[in-house]
Amino acid sequence: MKNTLNTNLLQYYIYNGYNIITQSKVIMLSCAARGDITGMSFLLHRNIYSLSQHDDDSHDVCTVAGAAGQLDALMWLVEVAKFPWHPRDVFREASENVAGEEVMNYVERVAGDSFCGGQPYGVGMP
Repeated sequence: MKNTLNTNLLQYYIYNGYNIITQSKVIMLSCAARGDITGMSFLLHRNIYSLSQHDDDSHDVCTVAGAAGQLDALMWLVEVAKFPWHPRDVFREASENVAGEEVMNYVERVAGDSFCGGQPYGVGMP
């Protein structure tokens, strides 16, 4: 069973006046790390997490998904939700993850000419 956001509980908190907006980034990053597309979609469609509210650091969500090896989540964020992302950061973080090969291939394929992968972070350092 996949660990997903408990949207019923979240709705309960919102209904009872809990200001969930203050925790929206933490919740979104947590969903990205788990690959929880349903949870991320819920947060976006309910305006709990807003790209305009987090415009300076929303690319972190893609980086976290890539670092965790969550290819489906990364693809959804980039292609469907149109999240801004930094391909080099995603590639670097994925290169440090055992399950990051698919993510690295995706970054190279999607970013194309705007990205030059190069060596993984730390390679060649003394």
